[in-house]
Amino acid sequence: MHDAFPGSDLAVFNGGSVRIDDVLEGAVTQYDIVRILPFGGGMSQATMTGELLFKVLEAGRLSRGKGGFLHHANASYDERTNTWSIANQLIDEQRTYRVVVPDFLLTGKEFGMSFLIPANPGIIVPIFAPTKEDPRSDIRKVFIDYLQKQ
Repeated sequence: MHDAFPGSDLAVFNGGSVRIDDVLEGAVTQYDIVRILPFGGGMSQATMTGELLFKVLEAGRLSRGKGGFLHHANASYDERTNTWSIANQLIDEQRTYRVVVPDFLLTGKEFGMSFLIPANPGIIVPIFAPTKEDPRSDIRKVFIDYLQKQ
């Protein structure tokens, strides 16, 4: 997801979207991808304040084992200091960040994240959502593209 939107600061992904945890051996097929990510769905890039981003990451961290747990690329949490960093820099709540998110997360329907909706004042630039023709309109296409490039 992060690679699909060049220039993004980070990407977050709701772990509940992954539906199998099998060890896949041999060639990974399109069928395997559909089994792993059966819901598919688009993704978008949202420009949000550091304050909102911190709230999103914390909600995901605190939801571990309850639903709504987030996986992330280019973000890290330091348990010793209870701080979040993006690209090895502490989150600045006054700064803005370009965050790639599955469209589902922007509905506010994920566990503990009812605040994450396009109308949230922490989302300060209109959300960029790819057209249906764009491969980024379905996370499975992005995953397949990523694997093919490896």
